[in-house]
Amino acid sequence: MKNLAANWPYHPGLEYTPPARGTWTIAHTPLLVPESVEVYVCPESCLRGVSLSAAEFGGLGTRFSLVVVEEEDWIRSRMEPLFIEGVSDLLRQRYERDGKYPPICFVFNSCMHQFMDTNMALIFRELAKRFPDVLFVEGNMNCTMRTTQTHFEAATGRALYKGLLPVGDVHRHAPASPVPAVNVIGNYFAIDASSELLELLGFAGYKVNDLPRVKTYEEYQQMADAALDLYTHPFGKAACEDLQKRLGTPFLEVPYCWDFDEIDRTERAVLEKVATAINASGAGERVGLTPIVRAGLLDPYKHEAEQALAGTAKALSGWNITIDAASTPRPFGLAALLESCGFSVTCVYADACGPLDEDAKARWEALASEHGHDAETLPMIDWRMRQMPFEDASRKDGNVLAIGQKAAYYGNTGHFVNLIYQSGLLGFRGITKLCALMRDAAENRKDTEAVLSEKAIGSAEVVADGLARAEACGCAAPAAKEGTVDRPREADQASLYAVNYSSDLSGVCSALYELGGLLVMHDASGCNSTYATHDEPRWYGSDSLIFISGLREYDAILGNDEKYIRDVCEAAEETHPAFIAVFGSPIAAMTGTDFKGVARVIEKRTGIPTLHFDTSGMHTYQAGMRQAFRALAERFVDEKNAPVKNTDAIKIDLLGLTPLDFSVVGNVEALLDWCAAAPPFPTSPAPPKRT
Repeated sequence: MKNLAANWPYHPGLEYTPPARGTWTIAHTPLLVPESVEVYVCPESCLRGVSLSAAEFGGLGTRFSLVVVEEEDWIRSRMEPLFIEGVSDLLRQRYERDGKYPPICFVFNSCMHQFMDTNMALIFRELAKRFPDVLFVEGNMNCTMRTTQTHFEAATGRALYKGLLPVGDVHRHAPASPVPAVNVIGNYFAIDASSELLELLGFAGYKVNDLPRVKTYEEYQQMADAALDLYTHPFGKAACEDLQKRLGTPFLEVPYCWDFDEIDRTERAVLEKVATAINASGAGERVGLTPIVRAGLLDPYKHEAEQALAGTAKALSGWNITIDAASTPRPFGLAALLESCGFSVTCVYADACGPLDEDAKARWEALASEHGHDAETLPMIDWRMRQMPFEDASRKDGNVLAIGQKAAYYGNTGHFVNLIYQSGLLGFRGITKLCALMRDAAENRKDTEAVLSEKAIGSAEVVADGLARAEACGCAAPAAKEGTVDRPREADQASLYAVNYSSDLSGVCSALYELGGLLVMHDASGCNSTYATHDEPRWYGSDSLIFISGLREYDAILGNDEKYIRDVCEAAEETHPAFIAVFGSPIAAMTGTDFKGVARVIEKRTGIPTLHFDTSGMHTYQAGMRQAFRALAERFVDEKNAPVKNTDAIKIDLLGLTPLDFSVVGNVEALLDWCAAAPPFPTSPAPPKRT
């Protein structure tokens, strides 16, 4: 196995999905908007992850719906009627159930619609005509295009605030905000209540609107009246730019960062901005934001953070700290801060280094060298990381304390800070709280597998609270009840309640999981997480070689099969699998990838038996499992050449015994135990031999 650190920064190729489920998905974030509903119009494989994510925190059947795209729809180019009739039917079902239409509806398309150039403008015009009281917002789940267009997380963040409209707009149902306000834009987790910025803005007389804390649709709409927008995560910038363009709201960045000077500079800029607005109204002296007072406002918080760092570094002497980039957008900045304060930061898991973090990376590495220990950077999704877990479970030079779920998994430690997307830790008080969390992590070991199995940390509480408040206030007014409407054929593919089955891709993976093969699905980066985090309970505790190709739009458009072949061959050369399997996703099916030809080339180059499967992500797991078991029988079961052993032992084949049907409740083990006990099967006489 090659040195993993030498493969950094991550070079696009096969990808591995570690079993850390705490990050939020595109299904969770729209439900931060109170009383909103979301509709996904996607193939089975794309719907699986979002529908189960919605089910896990109570959005299914109440605020989540789906329209299944079938092969016939894209072959016959009937996406537009599928969107229009499917969404229309779902909204009518909601009206029949609730007596009202939702005020805002997020309608999500997928990569395949981008490739087909589906006429989304026509779709939204027709939906708006049919349902004038509903504000429709377009969502894009375009993972294939994440590198050359707006990243889908930034696009989703921008969509979340499309419902912020000026007073007087036909879709605005809220009066003007009664108090001056500042918005925090782009957060999944609300800024920690102890943050000095919230404290000082409140002191200045401003209400702070943070979407995870906004509980009614009226409060949400009143965010449009804010005097200033702030964004903390880079993905929030696109939303702020859109709000400035539509509403004229100025914005500032107050980044999730770890550098004292940057924190002081950016937070002071916010205070100067609001003080200017207050002074213009003649209230500056009253709220105590004169220039002299402002100059020292942050000093107590800074001193508090310095004291916390010094005390925590002393308490954690002898511990090795590791950090992952899913915990914070500036992992190297955090590493540099901790190293400069006496901590021993030995590893950062990140696939790349952002331009604002490059200097911090150099500082951390230089300080670590001075302190006499390694400063290693490892990727998070490189396929080689599949064999990384548990290799470094115990360290001779000290215990491992991780910051972030992926760092905890790769470091095989129960001592970790469960930090996701910064978890709202902002500014000096954020550093102080992180120190407290680190000390708690050192003193109290967590059940790592149990914690990492929880999907979208914190989402359940946020959504449940929002649902309860929405039901209590009944904010949206009911529309006039419509008469009976004929349901077109496309409406049959729409579902208000059901979770769709696992797709054929997962069926192939599940059937072949334990057989020692290298399985590579040809799909966009991140799509493997549907199988890894929803359909495969064996992912955490047992080895396998199941990867995703990280398909990107240029490769899909230009048909760059050579890259796929080369990446698979490279992985096979290092892992020596018993066999190789290649199969595809909706995009690969649409572009006509020749998997039979790909398999033939791979087998010729590697000398390893290579199977191919005609999956499309538009069929259920049963279709994939059937293909997998049949291929195994046809390729590897040779009755003529099978060795014959004289034995009285009964041999039993248990076919189809995968978690997709038999789960993990003990029935698999019961079947195996029963077979191992050699029950007295009735036997029949051997057939006469033919002459």
